[in-house]
Amino acid sequence: MSYNCIKDKGFIKIDDWSLNNHNRLNINYPPEIETIPGIIAILVNNRPVLFSFTSHFGPRIRDFKHSINGTTANARIHAKIVEALNANETVSLWVKHSSLPREDRNALLQECNPEWNL
Repeated sequence: MSYNCIKDKGFIKIDDWSLNNHNRLNINYPPEIETIPGIIAILVNNRPVLFSFTSHFGPRIRDFKHSINGTTANARIHAKIVEALNANETVSLWVKHSSLPREDRNALLQECNPEWNL
């Protein structure tokens, strides 16, 4: 699945991830999506690598941004984003509103088999 397929499925690009001067993740997102449910897609070099569902975009995005230590899925995703950015890859965040986010994400997993959804 490519960038065009994400866009064709109603995803909207929010921002590109970046690293600040302290090697911490930066991402900007509009405050109006804070409490919206749906699916998050992370793309590396315009290729979907992760689909995640959430009842609120804001907390889920912050989970990826701040989960530095540990063995949780959020910490693993955080590390993969940092690794990709350190390799000079483009990492972008996309969202799609969904009233059935778990089901919609499961359909995308079946269709795309993204490598970070282990």
